Formats: sequence, structure tokens, C-alpha cells
Amino acid sequence: RAAVWAGLRRPTVRYPIKLSNALRPFFSVFGFRRDTSYVELGDTDLQFRYGTADEVVPLDNIEGVAPRAWPFIYGLGAKIGPDGGVAYVGSLDGVIQIRFKSPVALNVWGPFRNKKAKCVTVSMVDADGFMSDLNARLSERRDSPRADSRPA
Repeated sequence: RAAVWAGLRRPTVRYPIKLSNALRPFFSVFGFRRDTSYVELGDTDLQFRYGTADEVVPLDNIEGVAPRAWPFIYGLGAKIGPDGGVAYVGSLDGVIQIRFKSPVALNVWGPFRNKKAKCVTVSMVDADGFMSDLNARLSERRDSPRADSRPA
């Protein structure tokens, strides 16, 4: 999934979704495990893995990313989230929201989908690092002409 963008080649980076230690046994029943709960950031897209969700969103459809408050009353797990989106939240800490330019169909869990998700809310182990990396890649895509988008 690596691509050449403005002469630079960036590796795909996997950022773990943060899962509460206290709720880890409960989460594992639904397939939310540390080894399979992550967001992968590539040069052309984001991949979300959480339980049965395995979704890809092109970077060209990302409007922005910002920290998001997640009160306890919203609950944890995979769900239809506030703001017209989907939430993959395993902790009240490190929560961010990625907004889309146009709605995306996203799996919530099992047969449940949001056919017109405006955003995805995710709890991240390294929220600041992820937001910095994503913003840098979005900035490069906006500011630089594409040199070659063929897979490496």
C-alpha cells in the first residue's frame, strides 16, 4: 500500500486502538482484541480494524481529525456514534474524531452498518502521534502534485 507522493515514500503505520484493561475480557467476547484493533495509515487510505469491522477510507475523503470528548454515558465498544458517525471506542482516553468530506458506509459490528457515516470516532493509544502523522500526510497530498501513484 506504499505509494510515491511528491517523490517521498512513506511506510504504512499501524496505530493501536486503545482498549480499557479492566474491560479487556468483555471486549474479547466481541472480537475487540489488542492484536486486531487498530487503524493503519497508508499513503492513500486509512484502514479501520475493530471486531468484525474492517473498513478502508481513502485519504482524499478525509476532511480532518481532532480530539473528541467521550463521556462515560456514550459507552464503549463498536456503535453508531454521535455526530452521524461510527465509533470504535475501547477507552475514555485518547479519543479522536476523523471527519469525512462525503459520507461513507462503515461496518459497526456484525450485521450492523451506518450507510452514511459522516465521521469515525476512535480511542487511540497514541492519539497525538496519529493525528500528527495523518495531518502531515493530508498536507502533503494537498500541497504536492502526485509523482506516481502506482503501488511499490
